Amino acid sequence: MSPSQDSTDACCAWLICSTLHTASERAVDETDVVARINGELVVWAEEKMSFEALQRRAVSGGRTAARLAQEMPEHFIAFDVLQIDGQELLHVPYGERRARLERLFADHGLSAPWTLCPETADVTTAQEWLTSWTQVPGVEGLVIRGSGQRYLPGARALYKVRRRDSTEVVVGAITGTVRRPQTLVLGRLDAAGVLRPVGPSTPLRSDAARELADRLTPAGPGHP
Repeated sequence: MSPSQDSTDACCAWLICSTLHTASERAVDETDVVARINGELVVWAEEKMSFEALQRRAVSGGRTAARLAQEMPEHFIAFDVLQIDGQELLHVPYGERRARLERLFADHGLSAPWTLCPETADVTTAQEWLTSWTQVPGVEGLVIRGSGQRYLPGARALYKVRRRDSTEVVVGAITGTVRRPQTLVLGRLDAAGVLRPVGPSTPLRSDAARELADRLTPAGPGHP
């Protein structure tokens, strides 16, 4: 979160959401400024960020689209500004681009459905965001970047910190073979002691698969 001791570059963090990343190229105020803004479309539904609702909005048309727009309004969360009135800002340090983005919001009174993504350079605040704001379904964690960074199209120049919670599960089955497991089928015991599936794991790395294979045995009769 914080820069190294010999770094003079401040670091910033802002919240990210598990929804479709987009770039919006439209008039912020058609009478005097056109900006290309990098951000994310989200739909808030049933007290969470809903990717499913966003997908429904994206594929709907006609009366259905109009109805869903009322029931599940979209918001555009702005992260960065890449161009203002034809002036490219890709070479401009991020800290200056952020300041220009904030001025766009202030000068033009942008409000919902436009949203300026929260940002901080304070480590304590970022840590608090990571533990509290990520309790909202759909908010995964933080993105960290240096304020002196230029915009690098296509480059992995951001550092993502996702919240991860640990829990105990039972490995009830696998895909693949006992000697070459590919994924785990995970479960938990319910109140009656019955094993209930909760979902698969991500694909196993080769080293994890080899380690797990040494501990696996074929299931016997009566295995759920």
